[in-house]
Amino acid sequence: MSTADASLPTVLEPEHRTLGRVYAEALADVTARGELDAGEVADELDGLVATLRDVEGAVDMLSSPHLRAAERVETVDRIVRGRVSEPVAGLLGVLARNGRLVLLAAVAEAFGQVLDERAGRVEVLVTTAVSMDEATRQAVTRQVTDMIGREPVLRCIVDANIVGGLVLQIGDRVYDASVTGDLKRMSRSVARSLAAARLRRDETARDANAPEEKPDDKDTEAENASPLGGGGEASSRRGRQGPED
Repeated sequence: MSTADASLPTVLEPEHRTLGRVYAEALADVTARGELDAGEVADELDGLVATLRDVEGAVDMLSSPHLRAAERVETVDRIVRGRVSEPVAGLLGVLARNGRLVLLAAVAEAFGQVLDERAGRVEVLVTTAVSMDEATRQAVTRQVTDMIGREPVLRCIVDANIVGGLVLQIGDRVYDASVTGDLKRMSRSVARSLAAARLRRDETARDANAPEEKPDDKDTEAENASPLGGGGEASSRRGRQGPED
């Protein structure tokens, strides 16, 4: 694999996805045998990916063909020792030895997918015209669960070109509101929820921008007629009364 541009990619190439899946499967097996928290391992991978993307030249240096494999492994070990779990440290050592640290982002993505599959969950890409609020997400999750008979993991995308409702992608299959009755009903439900959310936002913005009502001038004069704000008319009546006998 070429190391001419070894920075971690944000858009994964098919080759990277394929190889990343192989390493992710092996890491998931090791994690399960060691009875480790798979969620923590996933978090470690995501943290490493973020760090290597932030540190310019880190992947280039650690993948340099000018370093012997043993030197690359030793360098990576010094950096991560005591900071990550054994399975992740072992993964990084293997990637460094083979000059494949550039695959780390692909491994992190594939590891999450492997965990979902082994837990009976399935990733569902949901595309809507506007962002869904939490209540709408929960409603879509329930309806997709009923539709596919498995627990969905929603990955939401906003596309203004979608004409209302939603489009689902499960694996390589794409469903839109014209395909099934279930999806039509779900689409209408989402459209109503999104319309209600927009209405609430509009009402909140309108209330925030509404001018503050000013008190009537006559009421203000009446209140100012007495130091206690009791009203000018009562003060006038007291003024017309003579002293008590």
